[in-house]
Amino acid sequence: MKIYFVLYNLLIVLFYPIIILVSFFNLKIRKGVKGRRGTFQKLANWRKNVNDNASIILVNCSSLGEYEQAKPLIEKIKNENKRIQIALSFFSPSGYENFKDENLVDVVFYLPFDLYWKISKLINIVRPSVIIDTSYDIWPNLLFYAKRKGIDHYLISARLKENTSKLKPIFKSFFKVLFSYYKRIFTVSEIDYKLFRSLLKSSSNLTNTGDTRFDSVEKKYQKFREIKLLPTAWKSEKVFIFGSTHGECYKKVIPAIKLLQNEHKNLHFVIAPHDPDESVFLMFKEKLNNLEKLSKISPESKAQNIYVDTIGDLAKLYFCSDFAYVGGGFGNDGLHNVMEPAVCGIPIFIGPNNSNSIEAQELKKREVLFEFTSSEQLVNIVNSLMNNSDHYKNISKKAREYITQSVGASQKIINYLKNDKII
Repeated sequence: MKIYFVLYNLLIVLFYPIIILVSFFNLKIRKGVKGRRGTFQKLANWRKNVNDNASIILVNCSSLGEYEQAKPLIEKIKNENKRIQIALSFFSPSGYENFKDENLVDVVFYLPFDLYWKISKLINIVRPSVIIDTSYDIWPNLLFYAKRKGIDHYLISARLKENTSKLKPIFKSFFKVLFSYYKRIFTVSEIDYKLFRSLLKSSSNLTNTGDTRFDSVEKKYQKFREIKLLPTAWKSEKVFIFGSTHGECYKKVIPAIKLLQNEHKNLHFVIAPHDPDESVFLMFKEKLNNLEKLSKISPESKAQNIYVDTIGDLAKLYFCSDFAYVGGGFGNDGLHNVMEPAVCGIPIFIGPNNSNSIEAQELKKREVLFEFTSSEQLVNIVNSLMNNSDHYKNISKKAREYITQSVGASQKIINYLKNDKII
């Protein structure tokens, strides 16, 4: 263990100045560096007003996607015991800057970079009873120091990719040590359970509870299924939303939109890029008739198509749509969340690079998600669905069933936390 600790800290200390240097040229990294400057003072001010004997749970999320996994668990913890304090950290600016559930947690802050002296300072200020990491958000020094201080550490919504470097011989021993530090690891699937099992001496701290995101998206269904964000004039017409799109999507998406626009005058398009940018808006404005920004839209708007220039509205907009394209399947970074449109009961379209998504594979088996490789293929599938209402209704039913049959992971985790006397 000591050799791993020394080597890791040597690398992270050497790498940290590079992060600072790169921040001068990269806006996202610069936001993260600047945002962390007041973290310890913010936490110290908060901690002064919290009882010394209070039970504090530190929840770590990389970004908003990981927070969606943690949110249903946080809600259940608060419902079980309102006296528990939740300290929520984000690593990414896209998570911290767009967090909107301040009433659900007691303090939210940037997780410091994983330098030993910063992590020890964080723990000594917050003094958490328990630490919960989410999915891939694993930090060696945080694990090392929590272990040293006797703080129970949990990992929820745990995932491992089959080709991950964590399973390669050169890194496997290191991650065996790291994962052994967790009191419990809760995986999202049987596949992930088996991969984690290959890294652990024993399965005693490993449980497959399923994915907490199912609980999260089902709650959105209950909350947003009647939401109205689009022009009133669109009420009886069809809407096709293109969510979390990237540059590599556009070669296939734009020709398809043009063809569908010509064939269906009453079909509206909502474009929601992963990173809204004025240049992307201007590009689509040339391609789509009467395109307006969502921030400028009112119920009386005469816009024919909409560009989403806001953050945090995509999940709601799926409920206002009849078809959904989910981006990432034409690039190498991985497919985005297909569960959010699935919970709405609408057909989903994706690119071919989707092996990272267990949910996509399951939805393909149920024939509610369609993989395409050409613009013409996408157009043909959409046309067939628009011309067959019974097939569309059957897809909608099967998509909803997939979600409702998969909820409950958060309650399973809560039961373990109760048994461990955490809540």
